[in-house]
Amino acid sequence: MEKYKNLLKVISIQDLILASQSTPPSISIDFLHRLSQKLHLNRGPSAFLRTYPHIFHIFTHPVNLQPYCTLTPAARLIVRQESDALNKSTPLAVTRLVKLLSMSLTKKLPLRAIFKVWRELGLPDNFEDSVISRNPDIFSLRDGNEPNTHYLLLGDTDLFAH
Repeated sequence: MEKYKNLLKVISIQDLILASQSTPPSISIDFLHRLSQKLHLNRGPSAFLRTYPHIFHIFTHPVNLQPYCTLTPAARLIVRQESDALNKSTPLAVTRLVKLLSMSLTKKLPLRAIFKVWRELGLPDNFEDSVISRNPDIFSLRDGNEPNTHYLLLGDTDLFAH
């Protein structure tokens, strides 16, 4: 379980780095320090990052002269390969979502439930756009009865009657 928790921390930091606007993508250690409580980095971000030198590279920013971290070239390659594999598997992702929604009696599921397991389902990071929005004949999004609640609905099931 401990290794799984560390994997989630690594993925969270990786996502923060990839979301940065800098080239190459990087974030300051100070920024991570401010998030260390939310990320459960008990010994601090530097100690955690140094635990994974094959994933994270710590360097001094040439302009800010502060410690920053980025992904190693090997980690960036893996991220790129993972992204390519997920993009190529979009038809499989559509099938997985159809099967999941078909198991529901109402043919709908709360979108937040799908967000919780999107990686396990093999869905791409942007599955709302790459899978749901690009297949309006299969999927639709509806507002729920409660504020900020959305449902993913299965459309025409006859499309999948092979």
